[in-house]
Amino acid sequence: MSYIKKQIPKSILIFGAGNHIGKPMAKFIEKTAPQIKLRLVSSREEGIEPLRKEFPNAEVVKADYLDLASMEAAVDGMEGIYMSVPNQLPFLPVTNNFVAAVKKSGTAVHIIRQVAMVPGYNYRLMPEPMKKMMGDEYPDLVTKRIYEENDLPTTFLNFGASFMDNFSTRANRAIKEDKQLIWPPRKVPYIDANEIAEVAAQLLLSDNQGHIGQLHTLNNGQDNLRGHEVAEIMSEVLGVTIDYVGNKEAFVKEYTRIFGPAAPMIWGFFEFEATYEEGWVLSDFVERMIGRKPKSFRAWLEENRDALIG
Repeated sequence: MSYIKKQIPKSILIFGAGNHIGKPMAKFIEKTAPQIKLRLVSSREEGIEPLRKEFPNAEVVKADYLDLASMEAAVDGMEGIYMSVPNQLPFLPVTNNFVAAVKKSGTAVHIIRQVAMVPGYNYRLMPEPMKKMMGDEYPDLVTKRIYEENDLPTTFLNFGASFMDNFSTRANRAIKEDKQLIWPPRKVPYIDANEIAEVAAQLLLSDNQGHIGQLHTLNNGQDNLRGHEVAEIMSEVLGVTIDYVGNKEAFVKEYTRIFGPAAPMIWGFFEFEATYEEGWVLSDFVERMIGRKPKSFRAWLEENRDALIG
């Protein structure tokens, strides 16, 4: 029995088109499906001109997630949508504005919504300080419920993995300067953000209706590692000893420069994740969507050696 087919979007809107998923997604679509109309969204004025230079054949617009009229203008007439939301924004007004804009346009045939959830986790068990911070409900669960209640044709892409490029960005100072990996000890899968972008694009370009309504959890199907194991692989591949530091004090000291006063809370989230670490399952979903074995952590390190240690 063949699968039920869906319409392939003739136009695609990418929110966060300047970030590490939106940009490679736009490049992939531009290369593999140049006939599709691309509309790229930046929420920052300073992000507009760089996108126009990099994507001269695409329409580039600014959208304010918290302004309904702005969201309606961004969504208007678009058939495929990749939706990502900056972490610092209040999720409920953003979600409600997006849903209202999509329903007003009435043209969406497939939406990809990025989420980050622990599959199957009982969020009632989340530590009380975290529940209080999140308003007693996990934001992505609420967002998913609202999309479903409004019958938006959505595939939820669940980032059930740590991004490898965290090591060339957030963790890079300590790796390069101190030859230390300051990283939580919990065990978690890994993935290259470029391959998430490719999966998102392939889903929109697919004619398979079966993906709509699904929550697909992504990882590279190979690497499910504790912090000290990451440091060991780094040392082997990079050819220098990278010492592992996996305590809260060092983490908060190092990452306060990036996350500010939220650094202790982020450590708390990693502790929360650790309570579920045996629930992570390595999956072949990414491999099936991109048609090749996803990039291993070792391969990613080899490609990014210069960025990591110069």
